[in-house]
Amino acid sequence: GYRNAYIGKWHLDGNDRGGFTPPGPRRQGFDALWAAANCEHDYFHSHYYRDDPKPLFWEGYDAFAQTELALRFIAEASARPEPFALFLSFGPPHTPYRRAPGEQLARYDPGKIVPRPNCGPLTAREREDLTGYFAHTTALDDCLGRVSAAVDGNTILAFTSDHGDMLFSHGQRRKQWPWAESIKVPFLLRCPGMRGAGAGIAAPFNVTDVMPTILDLADVPV
Repeated sequence: GYRNAYIGKWHLDGNDRGGFTPPGPRRQGFDALWAAANCEHDYFHSHYYRDDPKPLFWEGYDAFAQTELALRFIAEASARPEPFALFLSFGPPHTPYRRAPGEQLARYDPGKIVPRPNCGPLTAREREDLTGYFAHTTALDDCLGRVSAAVDGNTILAFTSDHGDMLFSHGQRRKQWPWAESIKVPFLLRCPGMRGAGAGIAAPFNVTDVMPTILDLADVPV
């Protein structure tokens, strides 16, 4: 009975990175709204598809444009009797690090960045990359703040990621390393009836736990 929407990076279909996922079973039930691309990291010239194989392009920084569409969907869906499920799937923070919005980039001085203790001395370029990653993260923090303010107290809000980034810890970069910097990701949850703010769990929690947890909270059979 849910109206299901998907906005942003899909990266699940198995076809080429720029390929079109047509309406139907390959969209796995996201049929109320579809504005997605399999994989895209050119954040200021980012393509996506609706129900036509001709690509469209987000205006400006894609996470901001995706958030605007998400807010419009939330407003429309909140006025309807059916419940909704929306996935808002951002590409950043991710390489290319410096392709972040100028306002957020300006908040960070590469010369004043304090890297993690296990990074070692960083080159000027590495410091610039680090500030770019922080700028992307700050931009998404702004986006999530807007989404959080738009949903009511009966809406479950979950925030997570598919991977982290080494960001020069252990002398490595990007994600393909089995260290905590790469494999530990956030999972933040806000929902009706949850215990006081800041409650946490110490047990290991992985992607296989997400689906049954969310369905149980939504009172939907697993």
